[in-house]
Amino acid sequence: MKLGESCIVDTNQIGWEEAKQPWYSKPIRRKILRRDPTTGAILHVLVNYPAALNAPAHQHSCAHTLFVLENEMIINGRAYLAGTYAHFPAGELMIHTSPDDRDCTFLLFFEAQPDFVLADGKTYDVR
Repeated sequence: MKLGESCIVDTNQIGWEEAKQPWYSKPIRRKILRRDPTTGAILHVLVNYPAALNAPAHQHSCAHTLFVLENEMIINGRAYLAGTYAHFPAGELMIHTSPDDRDCTFLLFFEAQPDFVLADGKTYDVR
């Protein structure tokens, strides 16, 4: 029996990358875990939002899922603790951010090349 060629990433062995996105009030930190081997699209990411991050209402043209690992995340105005799983269908309007007094670490899984579409229709590529 031959074992497969899995994508295995020891997140302790890679450093945090600071990402300045125009839609966030502050830079976030991330560790890109998986990209699409054909398109290079970011698909799986470990993300850290700093405390008091402001983020606008937005949607993505692809579905995405997140899992809160540390502290809590504010999703659509409600606080959710570590251990929370959230799935957002493509095109669903949402807000997710960190609380005012602490950061939030979570896993983020996109189902295709992500974009970031504001409620007013302005669109950004996620890179």
